[in-house]
Amino acid sequence: DEPWRCFFGYRLYPTVTAPLFVFQWLFDEAQMTADNVGAPMTKQQWDYVHKMGDSLRNSFKNITSVFAPSCISHSVLTKRDWRLLKVDEVSLPQALRCWELNTRRAHRLPHKNRRGVKKKNGKMSKSHQNSTVTNEDHHKKKKRKNGGNMRRKKRRRNMHKNRNKQDCRHRLVERCSWPQCNHSC
Repeated sequence: DEPWRCFFGYRLYPTVTAPLFVFQWLFDEAQMTADNVGAPMTKQQWDYVHKMGDSLRNSFKNITSVFAPSCISHSVLTKRDWRLLKVDEVSLPQALRCWELNTRRAHRLPHKNRRGVKKKNGKMSKSHQNSTVTNEDHHKKKKRKNGGNMRRKKRRRNMHKNRNKQDCRHRLVERCSWPQCNHSC
């Protein structure tokens, strides 16, 4: 009976099943204008602005991937310098890339090797484990031949994976409660 309510993210988010990356200014310029609050001058206006930021910050509690800088603004991608925007030294493009890579990893299908045999956790699936002795002999021979290189490659791959996990943050919500305290605004 009130379809306009579906335009509000906090109402819509619980029904979304696809991976979602939320971008939201903590101080929405259009909302402030609609509420007749321009550049804050009086104590009442400042109280309103702080309450607005706190309210938005609280609405992000159940959101897994969010980028919310403490700035007064309304649009982002139409601005020329959107790539420079940061929260805790992480730029918006970095956060988007991190989210994209992790979303891809999380939804990846089971891996198949060159022979078309499915692997689970890096091991042959049970239906193919006892295939032939020659397969096992071939694997041992290959391991002896390339053992050093393979171990080195595996270490590099694991180091790269771990570094990405440590550097990758999906919840970037500015802690500052003052508008424009983020110098990248």
